[in-house]
Amino acid sequence: MNTKTIFPILRRRYSSLVIMLAAAYSPQVHAASEVSIWKSPYQTEVMIATALAAQGEVGEQRWLFVRRTPRNDLEANGQTLLDAEGEILNYSALSSSGYVTYAVRNNDGLTTVKVVRPGGSVEGLAVARIDCTGQSTGCLAETATGKKITGDRIVYLSKGLMAARPNAVFIYEPGRGVKTLPLPQKTEMMREQPGDILASRQLLVRDFSADEGGFLGIGGKQGFALIDIDTGKKSTQFRTGIPAKNGWLGRDEERDTDVRRRMAWFVTKSGVIVVSLDNGLKDLAFVNLGTGQRAIGYTRDMGIAGFEATQDETGQVRVRNYNTLGIATFDIQDVEKFMREPKSLSAAPAVESVAQ
Repeated sequence: MNTKTIFPILRRRYSSLVIMLAAAYSPQVHAASEVSIWKSPYQTEVMIATALAAQGEVGEQRWLFVRRTPRNDLEANGQTLLDAEGEILNYSALSSSGYVTYAVRNNDGLTTVKVVRPGGSVEGLAVARIDCTGQSTGCLAETATGKKITGDRIVYLSKGLMAARPNAVFIYEPGRGVKTLPLPQKTEMMREQPGDILASRQLLVRDFSADEGGFLGIGGKQGFALIDIDTGKKSTQFRTGIPAKNGWLGRDEERDTDVRRRMAWFVTKSGVIVVSLDNGLKDLAFVNLGTGQRAIGYTRDMGIAGFEATQDETGQVRVRNYNTLGIATFDIQDVEKFMREPKSLSAAPAVESVAQ
């Protein structure tokens, strides 16, 4: 057999081998985005809304405290939440909507996202499935109606989920569909969100345009803002101190504990109330986004290390701080009442009414 005969044969054989190897080792990203990862009995958001309504009225039981028990069970306001399909992996810890969103791992390696109203007579309603394997964009979420959204990570809301990207977020609220929210220039979504995004309609972002003082991110006051997820506009801004990841670059390290001890927001009967350490770390500030009313709960020139803010099942917000000896530095048991009657706490200045 001469070379003119051999070379075409080898070329055909190796070409076939290359094609087979490419098919075997190529990532299945495009296939995952084109093929449905599950089949849901709900074809429309109207059907999902009807199924959620069947779980019963929320009423006054809208404020839920969700946590893990020592047995690793999930509990909402003292009621244990179980799922027959598997172990509950992730969940929404804060809820002012009366619902809880949680995730269950399936045998196929994917995750099913369910929404439930604790105290209702039915099980959690499957509203989406998530695939974070082999996705070049991080995670793929497919809603019950077949809508696909992708993001670097998935955030569980009190009633639904959110796919987050550096410059935008995609919010899925069962019964209403997917909403796209581009983030304003010079902002980044914070990884830690110490508030109910869906019920409050607010999203916490790092606001670089509000930075004040410091040099190359060292010292000074870092700017933050809450973005209205319906309008895309900033609801309020504040400046506080969060440890920097890299002072030379001026970037924040998203340390969850630091964020929770310096800012939070709550849905109350009088509106959304923001609690934050403002003016660097000197002031404990309260802002009612609905009325524009502001109040200073506590001031310390040397700075405030942090606070603990909680909300009970009646919606009452309590803010307190203890020193290293366990003595209360401040303890405001009802923030709404304090904002109505600022003189009830002798150490605090009067409330200032601010026009929006």
